[in-house]
Amino acid sequence: MSMQFIQVPIAPNRISALKRQWKDIATKITTMHLDIRFNFQLKCVEIRTNDKTEDPKSIERSKQYIEAINQGFMAPDAAALLSFDDVFIESFEPGDVKISLKGDSLERALGRIAGQGGKVKNTIENATKTRIVIMGKKISVLGTPQCVKCARGAICDLILGSDASKVYMRLQGINDRFQK
Repeated sequence: MSMQFIQVPIAPNRISALKRQWKDIATKITTMHLDIRFNFQLKCVEIRTNDKTEDPKSIERSKQYIEAINQGFMAPDAAALLSFDDVFIESFEPGDVKISLKGDSLERALGRIAGQGGKVKNTIENATKTRIVIMGKKISVLGTPQCVKCARGAICDLILGSDASKVYMRLQGINDRFQK
């Protein structure tokens, strides 16, 4: 197999989080028989294949893993991208759902998604078996296609102004169907 090399740029506000999780990140990627390093001058993570690399898709999966961490996911949550083929990340902004959101109404919509103490976000995550990150104006959802679709539906309902209790009821119905 030929040598492959990729660079994943890291946002300045995510460098310290990447450093804190670096041991876990490097361990996961080196177990896939890839070489990894953080280039401080370019502020990017460099990943390359080596002689022991077996899976040609491993470098692309590793890139997605680093990008997930860069979007705000914790390393253990993002590790699902390395293990499973059907896991992906969908990112969107509240403005994609409701164009008229600006200023205070945008902040209220993001607040409805998070809920008091993160309760609404955690409920959506648990009911749909996904992980959700709200960073700035961007919402990212990690999970399988069916689970991400359910989580996005609940988030869109909240953005459009639905009461959290109505969203809870809908999620409970979805969760009951997942159990069967």
